[in-house]
Amino acid sequence: MKKSTWMKLAFVIIAMFIFAGANAQILVNYSQDNATTTYQTTGKSFRLYVMPDPIYSPAPGYDAATNVGYNVDSRWTWVYAGLTGAPLTGAASANNWITFTNPAAGNYSVTVAESNNVTGCVDGTPITQVIEVINAPLAVIGGSTGNVNYTWTGASPYTDCLPTTTGTETITVTITEDADLPVAFRSYALAITQSVGNVLPDLATADGLPVVTTWDYPTTNKLKTGRVPAIPGGHTWTPNDVGVATSTYTFPTPALVVIGGKPTRYTFSIAQASDAGATVGIVSAVSQKSDFDFLLNAAGTIVPNAYVGVTSIAYIVLPAPVTGPIYHISNTYAY
Repeated sequence: MKKSTWMKLAFVIIAMFIFAGANAQILVNYSQDNATTTYQTTGKSFRLYVMPDPIYSPAPGYDAATNVGYNVDSRWTWVYAGLTGAPLTGAASANNWITFTNPAAGNYSVTVAESNNVTGCVDGTPITQVIEVINAPLAVIGGSTGNVNYTWTGASPYTDCLPTTTGTETITVTITEDADLPVAFRSYALAITQSVGNVLPDLATADGLPVVTTWDYPTTNKLKTGRVPAIPGGHTWTPNDVGVATSTYTFPTPALVVIGGKPTRYTFSIAQASDAGATVGIVSAVSQKSDFDFLLNAAGTIVPNAYVGVTSIAYIVLPAPVTGPIYHISNTYAY
């Protein structure tokens, strides 16, 4: 074989090794991302893995897809502070992973270096991963009360008599997660419901079945930038970028009118995404990822984060009472 052919082959082999190293994964969904921050949800345990050195643990003996077959003499020493981990910080481990349990919100730096028991060699340039543990997502709902056509009384349910000219209000769902979270990761699974129906004059008891409309944002198609299908007409999603902890979802109510001549209640609630399991709450991209890590590669069970605070508001529009005729003793009673 010509020398030039050997050189080309060598470059191809080198390129393959570089490409494989840059795109390698361990197990499922664990990918190399040391240069950026990895986000986790507070209270949810997680695990980090290290790709074994390919010289000391060469393929096909080592299989990254199952993370088995690495050199029995290889060791990994993790160094960290502020986290509860196993193995302990500074202790050499024969396993190429570490598990952090019940992390508190905060920013952490974790380094790891591979060594070998037989050769005594230690990597002098440990790898560092930055971890930011953020609070679980929260969602609350609120509504405007500034419609010029109504003079709403009290807190929710807001009530007023039907004016001559009707109008709409604006409903706002405010989602809070973390001010440092980039817009690309502000992604949420939840449902929003609109219930319209009559109530009895006590304003608390339903008078017939309401009509319920649900806007569902499942875990497989979260509320996020570029969501497909598009948010329904008039609905607006505003995911704030780094520096602001809150993002908002707003939409107008239908025209607030009396239906069927009876008191009419319009109720708006945040609810459970259709595929988020039995626990009622909100799921974010980070919390769902953290549930996966919490289960350490077991078949994932999504654990929604319970809603805290105001989850439902209502407007009740009342028909004006119609005064009946006056009755008196008939003039012909004693005629």
